[in-house]
Amino acid sequence: MHVIKNRYLVLLLVSLMIINPLLTTAALASFKPAVGETGGLPGEKIAVSSFDGRLHLWNLDRTNVRNFPKELKGYVTTSPTMVNVNNDRHGFKEIAVITKDDNDYYLNILRNSGSQVSREFPLALDFIPTASPVGFDYDDSGRVDLIIGGEDGNLYLWNDMEEETANEKLIITTMKLIV
Repeated sequence: MHVIKNRYLVLLLVSLMIINPLLTTAALASFKPAVGETGGLPGEKIAVSSFDGRLHLWNLDRTNVRNFPKELKGYVTTSPTMVNVNNDRHGFKEIAVITKDDNDYYLNILRNSGSQVSREFPLALDFIPTASPVGFDYDDSGRVDLIIGGEDGNLYLWNDMEEETANEKLIITTMKLIV
């Protein structure tokens, strides 16, 4: 877990939640903000999801990142996660968040432009997610994979998004949680 040590950043987050009632609602729902560099203006950005299906992304000067807030399919069920899934050379991060529409859950991975990382997204999930995606290199490929916990006790792995293979079927595999 990343701890925010910059007290000015913490003050900015608190003031944004006071100024914006949607964020106050999101904060009451235990949606945690994510902080990271996504490109565009220099410096880190702040991402927060809200109940109404919108993903907010701000620059540290309190201005919206262009094309945000972003309307997503359904309503948001998790806090956003910032991970570098396309492994760009600048280390810019994409924003991963899960939404629900009717009885279907979707994995959304967005660039700082507000667009999904490929045409496959939002990606329909065939399980009920219980946590925000977590990024790490599960298979030692040098690329970030996403792990999502499922209600059925399984961990679901989404791995290796490459721009060249974005049109191929993206694979989510299951592994039993060993306790």
